[in-house]
Amino acid sequence: MKAIGKSLHHESRVVIPRRHAGRLLAVVAAALVAGVPGAAAAQAAPKPVPQSSGADALPGAESVPGGYASWAQLMAAQRRLDSAADRIVAARASGYAGVITAPENREVQVYWKGTVPSSAQTILGELRRTVPISVLPARYSERELLAESNRLARQPGVTAVAPNADGSGLSLSLRSRSFAEEAMRASTIKVTSTTVATPALASRGNDSPPYWGGARWNGCSTGFAIAIAGVTKMLSAGHCAANGNAAYDGGGDYMGTVSGDNNAYDRLYVNTTSGGRIYDGGVGTGEFSKPVVAATHSYVGDWLCTSGAYSGARCNIQVKAVNQTINVGYTIYQVVRAEQVDHTNAVGNGDSGGPVFSLSTDPNKVIAKGTNTAIDTSTAVACTGVPSGGGRTCAWRFYYVDIVNSLSAYGASLVTG
Repeated sequence: MKAIGKSLHHESRVVIPRRHAGRLLAVVAAALVAGVPGAAAAQAAPKPVPQSSGADALPGAESVPGGYASWAQLMAAQRRLDSAADRIVAARASGYAGVITAPENREVQVYWKGTVPSSAQTILGELRRTVPISVLPARYSERELLAESNRLARQPGVTAVAPNADGSGLSLSLRSRSFAEEAMRASTIKVTSTTVATPALASRGNDSPPYWGGARWNGCSTGFAIAIAGVTKMLSAGHCAANGNAAYDGGGDYMGTVSGDNNAYDRLYVNTTSGGRIYDGGVGTGEFSKPVVAATHSYVGDWLCTSGAYSGARCNIQVKAVNQTINVGYTIYQVVRAEQVDHTNAVGNGDSGGPVFSLSTDPNKVIAKGTNTAIDTSTAVACTGVPSGGGRTCAWRFYYVDIVNSLSAYGASLVTG
């Protein structure tokens, strides 16, 4: 996974052993690197089958944002807001700028440049029957922002460009502040903020078929099980391998070959038997699993977790930007930027391709959000998981690929558990 963030910790619960547990998520820092220095292949062990925890809190979060009584309440509200936003995005028309669904706001905020077309007004009217929606003015449309983002990301010193979800302009990440003035002059659209960030490409041990998300393969992490024409595959990060490469699990067993490699969108899939579950908990200890029940787009304000094969599950992460273009020596498009709000490890080396998720209304089930891509090494912090040192780099800011975009690109469906 590219170095710009860490995998979020999802709260661990009662563990029942499962076969071949303990895969590590591979996040490659500063280069496309397969594997973590000094990390040995894990021994085969039973996969952990989850029991209902009945618990609600997410590890790493001392309090629930927005005044909600529990994380279950917050996630239920987020699910309703995201579902409404999915309909708005699917029907977006000329002038659409962005959406913010932060559950703390208790409404969907839609930003539009100019007059909202009647077709969109109809959709908004239908959605307002069940979800509060505000339509607010935007300076630029999403189309204008994306076109300039993709151009500006190639400018010297620029490492990432994100359209602001409120349509106010662009936010830039730079290798150093010395590039700020030149980059702002080069932009034809207002730059509202700049920050220094250094993107770099960044596995639980030894899984077995059907493979689950959050386990080690080729020094990276498995993401989510998908199906193409009724045949299961395993989604992961494009920088982890190339088409035709052989894929091996954490124990060195052959999984299948790689297909669908697209580095510009950092996605690929392994032709292998997969199941609709992801690993949760720690790495080699406290492991369990949860079923995947749905997939949704990511929106600014969403609360998330990640589950990398090396870092383990990490939570208390929030989406800060969507449709971001990053430059890691080549450009990667349409990624989501997220941050661990306490500035502890979110994702690190070995976590690439691993699952990013939110909780369903039932906290023992998860909603697929995306797959890890990169970490921002300028936000480097102590690593969690295995190994906590040994050359691994971890960070609290990271980038990931939106799951719905990947499903659409492959004409695939999500395999649920």
